[in-house]
Amino acid sequence: MLTCSRSYQDSKMTVWWCWKETLNARDVPTDFRDIGILHGYRKPGSSFRTCLQSMFKLHNETFNVWTHLIFSSLFLYLLCTQPHELLAADGYTLFCLLITCVLYPLGSATAHLFNCMSPVARHICFMIDYLSISLYAFGACCSNKVYALPDSWQGGLFADLFLVCMFVCCMGCVYVSCSTRFMPVCRRTKILRLSAFALPYIIGMTPCMHRVIFCSEADNTCVGASYYAQHFFDTIFTVTFYGGHVPEVLFPGYFDIFFQSHSIFHVVVAIGSYHHSQGIMMNMTSRPVSNRSPMSISPIYPLALLTILNSLIVIHFGRRMAKLKRTTSGLHLVMNNNEHKDK
Repeated sequence: MLTCSRSYQDSKMTVWWCWKETLNARDVPTDFRDIGILHGYRKPGSSFRTCLQSMFKLHNETFNVWTHLIFSSLFLYLLCTQPHELLAADGYTLFCLLITCVLYPLGSATAHLFNCMSPVARHICFMIDYLSISLYAFGACCSNKVYALPDSWQGGLFADLFLVCMFVCCMGCVYVSCSTRFMPVCRRTKILRLSAFALPYIIGMTPCMHRVIFCSEADNTCVGASYYAQHFFDTIFTVTFYGGHVPEVLFPGYFDIFFQSHSIFHVVVAIGSYHHSQGIMMNMTSRPVSNRSPMSISPIYPLALLTILNSLIVIHFGRRMAKLKRTTSGLHLVMNNNEHKDK
């Protein structure tokens, strides 16, 4: 432990020139604190320009920003290097999957970069993050329906209601997650947010789960199953770290910058998305067109509609949050004025 403590202090001295402007947890409001993170907070009320400049400084959000920016760029490269014929096949289903893989890391990076501008901006930033995650969930669901849906399920009730259920769930998870921004910051709210996204994940990944559990070489259903299995392992691994705030909750103050649970969460989630996309592309190239489960319309249209509706949900809760903060500030101002008059 002494060696770890000495290494930690040495690393802080090494980067002191960009660490000195940060604050400790006790110096920032409760809403801006993270469990187990004691140092490295940026000053609340920072301007847009200051937040943008903080990308190149060391604080407890630096790697949360850069991990997702890097993976967003990698998915953009993967999207741009795919042949147009492959992207245009089956109504641009693969395009919808890859573009949402680009957007959700970008949304998360934006949220972590600008969340210290104000309390209202912080909440709205993470509401946008929830929106981008819901879009990825629906994009993954569309690709699963077309390329991973078992042959025995095609034409059945599950196949008919699959996208409808996912559409409703993706709206519901954004609504519930935005609602939790009005609750006290604690483990219960984080569990509630995880649960809100767990339902669409379980429904959307059911075809891939079926391929992993019941795959058979005889009917060629094992194609892509290894990638899906890696994706599920990545998911279990990252939820364990994210939900338990490991390792910073075990060693408070030692993982304020490097290797905190949220950074690990970002990296492993992106790797899981890559594994899933590779499994889909294997199914796409190996599965005959006659055995696919095509959609009646291009997934671009329901994805665009979902984007609009979830944006309206975010706008609704954003306005509600701004109104609540103004009311709270006004109430505090009246109380302070009354106290001043009494004196």
